[in-house]
Amino acid sequence: LQESKAHRRWRLLEDRWTRNLMAAGGVAVIITILLIFVYLLYVVLPLFASASIQPEASYPVPGGPAETLSRCTEEYAEIGLRLTGDGRAVFFKTRDGQVISDQRLALPEGLRITAHAAGDPGAATLAVGLSNGTALVFRHRYSVSFPNDVRTLRPEIAFPLGPAPLVIDTDGRPLVHLAVQSQDRQTTLAAVTEDGRLLVTNFAVTRSLLEEGETITRQAATIPGENGPPITHLALGLLQRELYTVSGDGSIHYYDITKKTAPTLVDKVGAVGHGQTVTTMQ
Repeated sequence: LQESKAHRRWRLLEDRWTRNLMAAGGVAVIITILLIFVYLLYVVLPLFASASIQPEASYPVPGGPAETLSRCTEEYAEIGLRLTGDGRAVFFKTRDGQVISDQRLALPEGLRITAHAAGDPGAATLAVGLSNGTALVFRHRYSVSFPNDVRTLRPEIAFPLGPAPLVIDTDGRPLVHLAVQSQDRQTTLAAVTEDGRLLVTNFAVTRSLLEEGETITRQAATIPGENGPPITHLALGLLQRELYTVSGDGSIHYYDITKKTAPTLVDKVGAVGHGQTVTTMQ
């Protein structure tokens, strides 16, 4: 009888523990569901609020008062690059404008920049056209290091086709408009010269399996012009197969430049109405 009473008390104690444990588990599940709901509400609620933009920083133009030709940043927007009209690549911190590096492009003496272009942001390629019909193509790169366990970016300029300017116009006329795209070992430039000629030039880099070093092959073509307003804007497709030009009257010409030595006109459309002009094209 005593053993039966002890067993009964133990069983009642187990039942009480089990009941309390089940109740605690149920309450925990309810709290978890409520917390999930609160989190989802926290994530979704901003979608119903009005959009707003707040300036992060304001500072004088890094690198001095020279004309700004192009601006871009690296993928994390921590470092910016400003290309100036006097041929300098100024790297600066986007947070406060502090200049990290001020590098001057190796332009031949007596030449000036007459045109500039930026390729696809993923390729980080820029180009400047010069007053003798040549162009300089370069890329901005960033190496990562961790001195004292601190992530540090170091910017640098690289020249995929070498540091010397490339011949675009064999007649040596200044380039007034320029477009560039560069992927892997292919680089294509389109340019309009001072006398109105439209040029397409492709550079292919090949590496010999038997000899050290690389070989650059140049292909070029002149696209016949039409009697009409001069070209004001140029754009190249990312795969370097399409060329788009905009004329002063707002007409857009689409060229197939898959065969770099023989571009063909595919289509021509009017982009704007009478009295309107195209001011920019990306």
